[in-house]
Amino acid sequence: MNVDSSYSSIFALRARYVKAQAEQAGGERASSAAEAAPVEEADKLQQAVEKKQAAPARRDAELTEEEKQQVEKLQKRDREVRAHEQAHLSAAGGYARGGASYTFETGPDGRRYATGGEVPIDTSEVPDDPQATIRKMAIIRKAALAPQNPSGADRNIAASAAMKSAQAMREMLQDESGNPTEEPSGGAQQSELNDEQQNSTNIWQTRRALVAYSQAAYAAA
Repeated sequence: MNVDSSYSSIFALRARYVKAQAEQAGGERASSAAEAAPVEEADKLQQAVEKKQAAPARRDAELTEEEKQQVEKLQKRDREVRAHEQAHLSAAGGYARGGASYTFETGPDGRRYATGGEVPIDTSEVPDDPQATIRKMAIIRKAALAPQNPSGADRNIAASAAMKSAQAMREMLQDESGNPTEEPSGGAQQSELNDEQQNSTNIWQTRRALVAYSQAAYAAA
């Protein structure tokens, strides 16, 4: 029997055993680390959130008097802008094509404040329906002027709605008669009306009725 060969075999077996034990221990450590990783990540995330929430309060305490005044102005502007756009949105009803969108400014305190806004509104005429156009334009005009202090753009939209409403009224008159005329004079009303004068009177009455209808539509909007 070769003694050296036997010792070599024993040492080889022992080396494989030690290696297997080391690999098993390493796997257990890796598994523990993998299990601990999500917990550590959650802790880091929570700490980051708490730090972010606490940061503005710390910045508020560090603001100068001038910066505090600037923040107050931004806060006031933010309230005004949001109330302004909400007034448009509420009055526009189904003609609003989405919610209000805002432009923001970051104040010295790190917070964002609305400094401008917009509400998309459908201001198009109703095709082939002058009466519906008049009703719609009454609502559009009311929505444009709904805020306490309408802007120049708001007033332009209101003026455009009034023009479209007037155009719709003219279309309705043309449907009644192809040649609308002015109201007859007092002398003509007192004299015996011929067919042409009677037609003019009817047209004027139609016009007055349309004006009354338009006014009622604006009042109801």
